[in-house]
Amino acid sequence: MKVSATYGEPDDAGDVFIKANVTIDNKHDSAVEHALIAVVLLNEDGVAIGGTRYDDSDCYIEANESGSLEISFWTNSTLADDFSKVKAIVSITTHKLEFAKIGSLECPAIGEKVFLKDKVTIGDIAEVNGITLFRKEDQDEGDADINIRTAVRNISDQHIHKMNVKFKLLDKKDNEITEDYDEDAIGAQSAYFVDRSFWGVPSGKAKNATCNVSASVAISLESFSAETTPVFSED
Repeated sequence: MKVSATYGEPDDAGDVFIKANVTIDNKHDSAVEHALIAVVLLNEDGVAIGGTRYDDSDCYIEANESGSLEISFWTNSTLADDFSKVKAIVSITTHKLEFAKIGSLECPAIGEKVFLKDKVTIGDIAEVNGITLFRKEDQDEGDADINIRTAVRNISDQHIHKMNVKFKLLDKKDNEITEDYDEDAIGAQSAYFVDRSFWGVPSGKAKNATCNVSASVAISLESFSAETTPVFSED
């Protein structure tokens, strides 16, 4: 992994914007579609004065190719006696995504419930244990009260950094009414129970509606770490 960084002129409060560019060689047969990014900024005494940590779900690097990621964050220049001597330590873990269409269920009538009994495996690492969709009495405002539940189990000895289950509610013309999702990490041989509800759906639109469910898991490919000294740039 190669990394370079720049910083600009501090503002009146001493805050300074830092940008980093990272080049990663993806030496795997799977594309990188997710990355966990962490940066620690140290002053000349090795004390942390800034940084960032976040999930990049928009990155994409083809299998067996190189790609770039951009990172940016703010810190305060007064936290270093000589800002030209600060050091940025950049750590990145790349992930591949395994995806599966779980299924489709018709929205039940008020007071009724439907089940999707199929057990769906996601990339031989996770298992979705069916879907429960049930409709309670309409709310006082006339909106439908639709609840959806499922469970995702990690059936491997590998940590799942992020599990995402997405629900889309479509009307009888296949137009999207609303959507929702849930996501979390799942430890090895552990599980996550999903319990979500659709809000603000008029009761009439819920009639003959369909709920489509899909899921994905982010699985670690490789971890990288590198450090750099940001340089001043007027850009």
